[in-house]
Amino acid sequence: MTTNVEGSYMSAVFQGFMRLFNYIDGNNEAGEKIPMTAPVAVEMHPSGGKTGISNISISFFVPAKGNPPKAKDPTIYASNRPAGVVYVRSFDGFAMESDWNENAQALKDDLQAAGISFNPLSLIAAGYDPPFRFINRHNEIWLYGP
Repeated sequence: MTTNVEGSYMSAVFQGFMRLFNYIDGNNEAGEKIPMTAPVAVEMHPSGGKTGISNISISFFVPAKGNPPKAKDPTIYASNRPAGVVYVRSFDGFAMESDWNENAQALKDDLQAAGISFNPLSLIAAGYDPPFRFINRHNEIWLYGP
């Protein structure tokens, strides 16, 4: 399930996460609680503006058992990711916006140095840990192949 949010990175991620958390916590048309899964995916589309991001989509993956219940919040919608090639860079720590940007740039640099093409118009920050876990965290940056 996905929601689109505008604003600064941290506030957009918090707002989107809370929308989706309320959805899985039973604020859906079935009143059904849905298990939390990982990762939480934050898709960013670079704009070249002050923040470099034009819009942010936050997604929770829901268990594959039929169709998920419809959201009561009209800003939440079902989405599917197409099959394809994804390049990934993993890193640890409690990631802030600068960590995501630094690791995204490192992945882009590595791919360019290897002569590998990728889609520069979208990147995904994938976080695998709950906010109350402070050590041994796992984060990934994803870039789609062409």
